[in-house]
Amino acid sequence: MIPTRPINFSNAEIAKMSDHQLDLKRLADFLWNDPRPQQEGKFNMAKISVGWNSYRDKPSALTEDCGAAACACGWAVVALGERDLFDKSLKIDGVYAQDWMFGGGWKGIDNTPLGASFRIDHWLKHQDKRLYRPWLCTLMADLYPADLKTYVAEEMA
Repeated sequence: MIPTRPINFSNAEIAKMSDHQLDLKRLADFLWNDPRPQQEGKFNMAKISVGWNSYRDKPSALTEDCGAAACACGWAVVALGERDLFDKSLKIDGVYAQDWMFGGGWKGIDNTPLGASFRIDHWLKHQDKRLYRPWLCTLMADLYPADLKTYVAEEMA
C-alpha cells in the first residue's frame, strides 16, 4: 500500500516558487501519482534513461518500450518535456541537493519513484543544502518518515 504523501505545500508556498522549483514540484507530483514510473522495470535511479534516446525519440517512447527505464530526471521528459533537469538542478540547487534528489547512489538504497518524489518535496520544503551532506543511507534513516521507509524496504526486498 502506498503511504500518504508526507510533505504538502500551501498555495502561498507554491506562489513563491521559481519556475525551476515549480518544475521540480510538478515532477514530484508526477512521480508520486502517475502509475507509469511505478511499473516494474520503469524506474532506475542509476540511469537518466535507458532504452531510448532522450533527444531523438519522443517522450512517449519511454512508456511504450518495455525495456525503457529512467530515473527521476529521465521521467521529467515525460512529465514536463524537460530534457536537462539534471544539469539545471546542479547549476541552480547545487551538488548536495542534486545528489539528494537525483543521485545514482539511491539505486541500492531507495530505487522507487515515491522516494524520489519525497526527496524532491523535502528539498523544496527546506532548501537547506547543509541537510544533504552525509551519506545517502544516513539521510534516508534521518529524514524519511517511518511509513515511507517501510514501503521502500518492502519494495527493495
